[in-house]
Amino acid sequence: MYQVFRDKGLLFQKTTLAMILADGQQTTDEALTTRVMVEIEGRSVLTKFIILPKAKGNRTLLGTYFLSSAGLVLDVKNIFWYFWDNATHKYPFGEELDNPSIAEKMSSNTCQLREGEGESLIPVQKEKLNLPLESFQNIFEPGGEATNILEHHINTGNSPPIYVPIIPLRKRGRPPKVQQTPGSSSGHRRNQRGRM
Repeated sequence: MYQVFRDKGLLFQKTTLAMILADGQQTTDEALTTRVMVEIEGRSVLTKFIILPKAKGNRTLLGTYFLSSAGLVLDVKNIFWYFWDNATHKYPFGEELDNPSIAEKMSSNTCQLREGEGESLIPVQKEKLNLPLESFQNIFEPGGEATNILEHHINTGNSPPIYVPIIPLRKRGRPPKVQQTPGSSSGHRRNQRGRM
């Protein structure tokens, strides 16, 4: 979307944002902001877009600010949404798009830099980096036979390798009480040896 906004001539404001990432890390980074009119199901909503120029693989996400300013209510359990002022008209979350999968993207272009890679390089440098990838294309293609160059090895030091079978845990507790037989006072079963 950032490129689309730039091509349309939108103005951006530089700002510094403090953010908490999905993994809980707190970070401060440079960002660009702009306001754009977003049309959804016939309604127009002026919403603020935040662009993180340093982020790789930028995806456009509409967050809680957009949801509240547009008056959208999400019913995650039933997989639909609606406008707060018209709960009777419900919209499904989305449709499956005919986008190629990550595996398809990778297999179609395994011998060149992928999108977002080498962004800081000039075209001549990118070309030099792509040259060995293309020259040794047969090595980098998916599939093929297993290599005989590498071997799996676990260093166990001076100890021999161990094997531990996986067995279910048994319930532990007191052993069952042995019933006394008539004429026996020691508590041992008949024909069993024990201390006297």
